[in-house]
Amino acid sequence: MYKKIILLMLIFVINASGDDYEYYFYNPDLDYGSESIFNPISLFINGSFDILRNGAHNKNIFDQPYKTGFNNVIDNVLHPLDNIRNYGVKNFLNREIFNLEVNKNESQFLPNIGLHLIGNGMQYRKLAEWYDYHEYPNPNLLSIITTISYQLVNEIVENGSYSGTNVDPISDMLIFNPLGILLFSTKAGQEFFSNKIPIYDWSLNPYFNPNNYFLENAGQQYATKIKLKTTDKNALFGYWGVVSTFGISHTINETDAISFSAGAVVAKLTPNEEYDSRFIIPNLDYAVAFFYDRNNSLLGSLTLFGPKFYNLRLEIFPGVIGFKNYKPGYFIGIGEMDNFQIGITFPPVPIGIIGEISN
Repeated sequence: MYKKIILLMLIFVINASGDDYEYYFYNPDLDYGSESIFNPISLFINGSFDILRNGAHNKNIFDQPYKTGFNNVIDNVLHPLDNIRNYGVKNFLNREIFNLEVNKNESQFLPNIGLHLIGNGMQYRKLAEWYDYHEYPNPNLLSIITTISYQLVNEIVENGSYSGTNVDPISDMLIFNPLGILLFSTKAGQEFFSNKIPIYDWSLNPYFNPNNYFLENAGQQYATKIKLKTTDKNALFGYWGVVSTFGISHTINETDAISFSAGAVVAKLTPNEEYDSRFIIPNLDYAVAFFYDRNNSLLGSLTLFGPKFYNLRLEIFPGVIGFKNYKPGYFIGIGEMDNFQIGITFPPVPIGIIGEISN
């Protein structure tokens, strides 16, 4: 039954926009900041390897148990009902779908809603707009293929070498990801999340370390600004992903804004096994973050974590600091999680080069 439902949703989504393709999330006129690095390749890298940021996975992208992860994810996705029963239907509903308890051991549904339903749903639509602007045929279908591909790799990397019941890809790939694509294929969803509660893609700029083959600073992050009055210079601000903070955004002039927020960071994910099934518990730390954006394209950010894992990360996106007409991007990481790292990226190459000095 679920296969037929997903097929009907797919048919609806592919034909949702017709020939009149309106841009809600992609702005081709911005050649600076986070908007300047958005493309299918950067989205694929950030989406596929976001999990490497949490400190529980090996960051060497050539040393991942891809085969084991693929086999286990596919087995769970193709046999969802059997694996949900093995995990426990009540456990699945409480942890993966929704509950009213404030308990990190049963809050897996929060990233499912914030990241997979809203975040990835928005990115699906934004990527479809990117494909349309660059005159690719069937932009909705291409975006679906790209989106499903990086989400599958993400689940494979997150699964790692584990074999057995793993309901996380079931809730992600069969429930929340399709619902997100469906939501952002509707006119109401597109207008609501671009006007009423606008969602911005403030994903990171990934860097590759050629000395140890580590992929650093790859990940998906989202932001929103909610003005209580259209004339206000201040807005409620939210920023979520592995780092989730909330605060205030202040408009400096017609184009620029600064934002301050505080909250939590997932410093590490701890796999737990129960009844031959696996579920993930996040280990949280405090986070404080500062942002500078222009026309809602992120120019730079500074985040501080602690006290469990003291760390500072400074990221400056392309188009801000450079020489003549060429302005690359930069990254600096200092602390227990990053040691001392410094990186540079040269657009339009979607991935930069980073070096590390051990403590």
